[in-house]
Amino acid sequence: SFSSIVDIFDISNMQWTSTQLSIASIFLTGASSNDKVTFGGGLPNGSEPQTNIIDIYDINDSLWETKLLSRSRRYIVSIGSNDNDIIMFIGGFDIILNEALGIV
Repeated sequence: SFSSIVDIFDISNMQWTSTQLSIASIFLTGASSNDKVTFGGGLPNGSEPQTNIIDIYDINDSLWETKLLSRSRRYIVSIGSNDNDIIMFIGGFDIILNEALGIV
């Protein structure tokens, strides 16, 4: 079955903790920038074709926030930049329309 579990390793104290994404998913992507870690896109729950949900984890307060991509897709590439405080989700594949996407 699909999992929504996120295992977190804290290097400062060498301890593991865990938390959960808003939905269980596979083929999602993740990126970080400064104190935010994001996970998005993918194939949720094994039944829905794809998702536009982005889960954003704040490292400082251990809280989740959810945002939406401009369009649902999977097989996304993501990249974060600490210098500019941005995270980009790039391209992907829309299984419903059966097309590759060049969205940035």
